[in-house]
Amino acid sequence: MSWLRKKLRKLEKRFGPQIVERRIGEFNLRMHRDHVLPIKLAKFPNYSANVPRIAALLVEKYPGMALVDVGANIGDTVALVRSKVTCPIVCIEGDEEFFSLLKGNTSQFKDVTLFSNFVSDGDARMAGEVVRHDGTAHLVANDGKSVDVTTLDSLKEQHAAAFENVRLLKIDTDGYDLRVIRGARRLLKTARPVLFFEYSPDHMAAVGDHQPMQVFDELGNLGYDRLLFYDNFGRYVLASSISERAILRELTAYAGMDPLRRINYFDIAAFSPPDFEIAEKLRAIELAA
Repeated sequence: MSWLRKKLRKLEKRFGPQIVERRIGEFNLRMHRDHVLPIKLAKFPNYSANVPRIAALLVEKYPGMALVDVGANIGDTVALVRSKVTCPIVCIEGDEEFFSLLKGNTSQFKDVTLFSNFVSDGDARMAGEVVRHDGTAHLVANDGKSVDVTTLDSLKEQHAAAFENVRLLKIDTDGYDLRVIRGARRLLKTARPVLFFEYSPDHMAAVGDHQPMQVFDELGNLGYDRLLFYDNFGRYVLASSISERAILRELTAYAGMDPLRRINYFDIAAFSPPDFEIAEKLRAIELAA
């Protein structure tokens, strides 16, 4: 951690979070001063460009389609997608500080629905607490504290209108992605949206999921097959299918949060048969870039 960041942390502990305004895509968003997103976008031009690219292909095929963003943070995905295409967006963010920023940032957009929920694979009160750093928040085990969690399927049952015509589901929950998928089985089976999620074996192990490749079993059982992999800088890596287990095992072994590793995690776009042609179009775009 740099000297400046340590100083900012001390100031925030004393006076509260320092809020600044930064340009994300074509829009201004308010965020904590230590949020790393502007740095990543400036340093890595492909970072977070894949979701808007997928959304644009899907809007062309499915006019009026909706995007569901689990782990919406401050609304950066909303800003980046809306910089390219217009579609209804459902944002789900459980952390109260980020949700407050999300609410303010998305007030400049139409057709954005917000839910303040932590999402997992059950409807329960779970032992744990929220830890924030560098503009992200995640749940960690803590027997002395607890938070309420729900499932995407439950939210859809309670708010059916908001989840109509979902064609893209993006999940970024620092290790809880498999659990979110498990809690969205009915949605995934019926709507078959393109699924974009973070595949971080180390983060998954930290929350108790020590067999990360179970996510591919889960997706296969739900009818998904084509996979496009991106590294944590947004760069396209390769295409695979769920049946190509040797490739999936090697990619799983390659990723890790060890500072000596070049790739910390992958983002994966998963497609079911109705959208295989979208996967091929996206692959062609990435290879031509």
